[in-house]
Amino acid sequence: MNVDKNIIRRGARIELARRHFFDFCKLRMPDFYKSDRKYLVDLCNDLEDFLTDDNQVLIINEPP
Repeated sequence: MNVDKNIIRRGARIELARRHFFDFCKLRMPDFYKSDRKYLVDLCNDLEDFLTDDNQVLIINEPP
């Protein structure tokens, strides 16, 4: 049985995207969402944390 490695990689990326918001963003727009852009990783993590936290207000202060 010959399984295409690209299909396996894509399946792994999709599974990560289901678990982490940053991985979802990276899957949708890989040229913009890169792991070395710490501010994007932090922003995605903060958004994901907000959804699971009891806070009722989210304030995002980002430069233009």
